[in-house]
Amino acid sequence: MKTLCEVDIQPLDPILFQGVDAVSRAICFMEEKKLGHGGYSHMGLAVTREILDLPFLEPGKLYVWESTLSAKEGFWAKFTDRVPDAETEGVRFGVQLRDLEMVIPGYEAAGGRVAWASYHGPRPSLEAMRRELMALYDEYGHSQYTSNLLNVFGVVFPALRSARDLANRAEDRMAHFMNNVLARADNAERVKDADHHLFCSQWCATVYTRLGMAMKDFDPLLAAPVDVIAYTEYFREPVPLVSETQPAEESEPR
Repeated sequence: MKTLCEVDIQPLDPILFQGVDAVSRAICFMEEKKLGHGGYSHMGLAVTREILDLPFLEPGKLYVWESTLSAKEGFWAKFTDRVPDAETEGVRFGVQLRDLEMVIPGYEAAGGRVAWASYHGPRPSLEAMRRELMALYDEYGHSQYTSNLLNVFGVVFPALRSARDLANRAEDRMAHFMNNVLARADNAERVKDADHHLFCSQWCATVYTRLGMAMKDFDPLLAAPVDVIAYTEYFREPVPLVSETQPAEESEPR
């Protein structure tokens, strides 16, 4: 196990999570059953202000860009690690940025664990990366977590993918109706289509695909958190991370 000071995390390296709640355990079980690896239930991407120049990010600090539920306090905080998103510090369910240094002890406190898997595939230039990531933030930065759970289960159960696609098409038709037919309605809030409701690994795979960092013909809809273990040509073996307040040599995963 390593602390953040002992590793060299680069922007867009995957950050992996193993939760201990019932949903996380179910995801790990399904991954192990269908994909042969079940060690991680959630993932995000490491980013810094150097590549994503947003005013609410602090220079020199590592953040994890992920699609998740976060809340610092209140009812929803009972289901989270109590680390808020950096932009609003309120309740958020979808794509967001969180302080990685705070997330690690937050997961530890709940009995979970965090790991880092170095990406060693092709990367765009720094300037291209900045441009594309800002475009991704503008497009997906406030996207909600997917409301269609078939998106999640369809990753490991191919038989569910046709039902997933039907549900997504219905969601798209509703979004089209709300955004076009009712476009003139006063105070109407635009509705995101199915492609902009993302679960964790789907969000990460979308970023990799948009930046040309994914495998050829890779489908983000089929991405699972444990793919970083399977695709060894792109990712190195995950390294468990531990908070600075918990010495690495004394820490054990729970």
